[in-house]
Amino acid sequence: MLLTSIASCILVVSSPLYALTPASTTAPEIFESIIEEVEKRSTQFAFKQSTQIMGVTINGSGRGVYQLPKSRTDLTFETPIGNIAIKTISDGNTLWQVEETPMGTKAIRHDISGPLDGTATPVDPFMAFAGVRTRKFLDTILKNFNAQVLGVDESATPSVYVLSLKPREGNELPTLWLEIDVQDAFPRTINIFAPDGQPISNTTITELTFDATPDEAVFKYIPGPNDQVVDAADIIGREIQNHSGESSMEGRPAPLFTLTDLDGKTVSLSSLKGNHVLIDFWATWCQPCRKALPHIQALSENREGLVVLTINAEPVSVARSFVQQYGYTFTTLVDADHAVSTRYGVTALPTTFIITPDGTVAKQMVGYHTEPQLKQALTSSGLSM
Repeated sequence: MLLTSIASCILVVSSPLYALTPASTTAPEIFESIIEEVEKRSTQFAFKQSTQIMGVTINGSGRGVYQLPKSRTDLTFETPIGNIAIKTISDGNTLWQVEETPMGTKAIRHDISGPLDGTATPVDPFMAFAGVRTRKFLDTILKNFNAQVLGVDESATPSVYVLSLKPREGNELPTLWLEIDVQDAFPRTINIFAPDGQPISNTTITELTFDATPDEAVFKYIPGPNDQVVDAADIIGREIQNHSGESSMEGRPAPLFTLTDLDGKTVSLSSLKGNHVLIDFWATWCQPCRKALPHIQALSENREGLVVLTINAEPVSVARSFVQQYGYTFTTLVDADHAVSTRYGVTALPTTFIITPDGTVAKQMVGYHTEPQLKQALTSSGLSM
């Protein structure tokens, strides 16, 4: 879960062209300085974020405030379908991860009152850099990345260490680029590069204050009557099952449904028995979904014995405009009331299901997967590729 948080929450820019002053300080030493500093200060900051998603630039801005063990980060993205707000709010005992989208509000509740165990992790990287389980977060970085200090950028105000973090062999993670203040050990820029070297996005600190005294009310969250509330323990349990080759759906009959596509045509799962069926739950505002959809499209083209269905819960006009813009031809079904996603236990996007000809769920895959990974799952389910 922690590595997923790293990959989805830290964001990137292109390689710097400025000259760097050599530094004898190592990445572990810089990380130890971060750990030492966060134990003795409260923090308030503002930041900007710019992300490239399939040729579309999504801009966001946010604020963070930390007075350990209490913490809060608010980030709002401006998108073509309206604002999307992402919040992490903790009073020291309960941490809420809240996503507010045009589809509604989802709140994931984390119990952080007990001792740290193997699955309890920070939800967002800024929380770790500000002091929430910082050592575990940074130890995970060092375990999974080759960390190199490239030098000091003395032209920056203030001067920053520039760190390159490349994933170790066998880890399907992006390359990270961090700029960390030499004096106060707080990151000023957090970047991410795709495996092909292309920049994905950039997050930059615009304001920073230490020893702040925030209002206690900012650390409280009360779910609204229409919020979808999920316990993190349930999600973690499902992820553990998935990684061990099992899930709450695998091996069970796929729940039947009848939905209409973007043109109003009715599609029933029961009518597709005898075929392998790939079902992908997605949304236009979901970055991993947008990255995965070209792979879904490729699988939907001329695959004998395979039917590809995608399910979207947004307004028909939004989904239709999106698939037309990118030339997707796979079937998109409309789950306006989330009834089907609820029956399939979908708590994260994208989620992909592979169903065998007899109607059994062979595979449940949460998160972004490439075409080769999806082909391997289909082959394992008995489909000749």
